[in-house]
Amino acid sequence: MASSASGKPPNENDSSSPTSNGSAACRKCVKALQDLVSGLHNNSKVGGDPPPLTLLKAIAGDQSNKLLIENSEDGVTMHFPVDTTRPSLLKRWTTFIGQDEDDIGLVVPPHTLATSAARAAGSDVSPPNTPLTIQLKCRKCSSTGPEGGARAFLMGPTPLSVVVCHNRVQSHPDELSEILTHELVHLFDVQSLMLDLQQCENLAYSEIRAAKAAECSNSWRQLQPYCVKQKAISATNNLFPSGGRKCVQKVFDRAFSDNRPFDQSKESS
Repeated sequence: MASSASGKPPNENDSSSPTSNGSAACRKCVKALQDLVSGLHNNSKVGGDPPPLTLLKAIAGDQSNKLLIENSEDGVTMHFPVDTTRPSLLKRWTTFIGQDEDDIGLVVPPHTLATSAARAAGSDVSPPNTPLTIQLKCRKCSSTGPEGGARAFLMGPTPLSVVVCHNRVQSHPDELSEILTHELVHLFDVQSLMLDLQQCENLAYSEIRAAKAAECSNSWRQLQPYCVKQKAISATNNLFPSGGRKCVQKVFDRAFSDNRPFDQSKESS
């Protein structure tokens, strides 16, 4: 068995572990993320970008040509020349402090259930006009806790991070595009639409939009509303088990027809 410098076996569930970051799965995931983000500085025609780039450019607004991109060992960091959304919209929905799978006493940082942004303790107040930093990163995710069943989830807000679980994905470009589209719709809804996803109807609204843009984007026209509704109910129920379905039903028609920031001229289908 390999040992770390400390003499202890490396923990592959620790995102800082060389075993995790150095794995073939992680390297494949990181390369796919970096290849995707490399298109951010391209001047594509309207509708010519893959959905994740459309969302990232929309978050950057007319300053997208000024954003800075830095590659790292576990992904990519982007610095957007726009103000960060007020922190009150980025409060975590749940706090999860626990131990890792091997029960060796490591504390799992507070993070969220798949689709929300967490905040560090005491971060309710942050300086105004703080540039927005977004990380896309790969790591091996635990099979327990809030990330247990997720292919990806958001952490943050300093910085906001979309974490892809490289042990649950094949890192095919189409697969990563779908995963990132779902998470970035939520980020767009918080950052640009100023939705507070701690509120049931706002969360349902965002989950409907995310499912339509991602998992259900290629569904048959007649079946797409059903696909979107089921995905949104399941996701909203994670945080609002007694009212999630009702919230989705209440906002469904309005959210389903809201295609921002994609082409609004397309017929909702």
